[in-house]
Amino acid sequence: MTDFSARSLRLACRCAACVSEMTGKVLLDDSTVPETISVVDAELTGNYGVLLAFSDSHNTGIYSWESLLRLVPDEKLVAKIRQLAR
Repeated sequence: MTDFSARSLRLACRCAACVSEMTGKVLLDDSTVPETISVVDAELTGNYGVLLAFSDSHNTGIYSWESLLRLVPDEKLVAKIRQLAR
């Protein structure tokens, strides 16, 4: 797994803590996301996708499998997420 892919995924989070539900404005400050961030846990969310937990304690972003595969070019990271979500 590359840290860059995990960070890119974290920065793409669209949960209410990261993006304003009212305005769509990005609330997440990129500088607060560590370069060395990693995915530490994953939980299946029905057949829809997966809820990811990151090493920075963020754990409220749900990613559809479609968006996850589009956002993450690193097949090893996707494989790790699938493994964690079992």
